[in-house]
Amino acid sequence: CSSDLVSDDAGAPAIVALLACHDRREQTLAALHALHASAAAAGVPLDVVVVDDGSRDGTAEAVRAAYPQVQLLNGDGTLYWCRAMHRAMAHAMALPRWTHMLWLNDDTRLVPGAIDTLLAQDTLQRRRLGAPVIVVGATADAQGRCSYGGGVSEGGWRRLRYRRVGGSPAPERCDVFNGNCVLLPRDGVQRVGLLDPAYEHAMGDTDYALRAAAAGIACIV
Repeated sequence: CSSDLVSDDAGAPAIVALLACHDRREQTLAALHALHASAAAAGVPLDVVVVDDGSRDGTAEAVRAAYPQVQLLNGDGTLYWCRAMHRAMAHAMALPRWTHMLWLNDDTRLVPGAIDTLLAQDTLQRRRLGAPVIVVGATADAQGRCSYGGGVSEGGWRRLRYRRVGGSPAPERCDVFNGNCVLLPRDGVQRVGLLDPAYEHAMGDTDYALRAAAAGIACIV
């Protein structure tokens, strides 16, 4: 799949990637390295916003030295994932050129073709459904087992229990998703809004998926 398929109405794709980090310097640098390599392989312009939530291991300094173009925001150690990513989204909304926002965990290393694949699926699913979509990248552990992705409600009285999806090579629809690797189109973000800072660390991504569904936006793993 090639990213030249991307979005009939959004123009050439450009990504702003958002990361939150705290005291994981080497993992954060590895995630940024893989991110830049994947964007370069796709030929896609990339902006990066990193929220360093009060790291004491030199993460912020190392990021600034290795990637001076990264927009680095500082927290005091009380933001955790959801509130740090809320701050990153709010900052990114004012940036001019992005067509897609990419949530990326700082312990997630993209394979070289990841961004190309995510963008291609964005185009294909948008054309198929005639509406914006959120594309979730499934992640794998060191043994190749699916670790994070999406979930499908079991329905009925168990509707708040979710069966994991993401291990299949084919795209799968999901009701909720994990925020480890998520591609959001600009018009989708404008419709759904930011992550809710009422959540500190967990459940913000689940809430966002449910709000997206309420706004008529499908989530695809």
